[in-house]
Formats: sequence, C-alpha cells, structure tokens
Amino acid sequence: MDAPIPEQPVAQSLPTYPRMALERGVEGRVIMSNTIMPDGSVRDVRVVSARPQGYFESAAVRAVQTWRYRASNVTRYNVIVHMDFELRDA
Repeated sequence: MDAPIPEQPVAQSLPTYPRMALERGVEGRVIMSNTIMPDGSVRDVRVVSARPQGYFESAAVRAVQTWRYRASNVTRYNVIVHMDFELRDA
C-alpha cells in the first residue's frame, strides 16, 4: 500500500462563521497546508486556496492552529486540510 494515510485530528475546534459572510449568505471552502509536530501540535498553517476569496481564510487558519493530532515521533509536513463553510437552517 503506497497510498498516504489521511491525518485525523484528535481535538478539533470549529471556526467562527465570519459575520460578513453570514450577513451576505455566502458559503465557501478553504484549503490549507500545515505542519504537524511530533507532539501533535500544528504549525505553519497557510492557505492554499479559498473560494470565494476574502471571507473565510482568517477564521479557518485560526481554527486549524488550535487543532491537535495524535502524537508521533515524526514531523509531518504539507498536511492538507479542507474546511467547508456552510449555512444551515436553525
């Protein structure tokens, strides 16, 4: 098996839906790259793409920076995270 094993966070806080996007009824997706340290903490979060741009990037990065992954003995680079922002009926 040469397929990479997807990383799953063990602690994952949700982002705050940005007020401007909420008021305008905008949904979107942010794709980020990050580094997972041997202790499971996250570093070097950067946005790879965002659709639409200018709404969700900051909220997504802030949330992912708080995530924790299972500790390992290696640093895992360029771990890709997809985060969808969807409006739901209350």
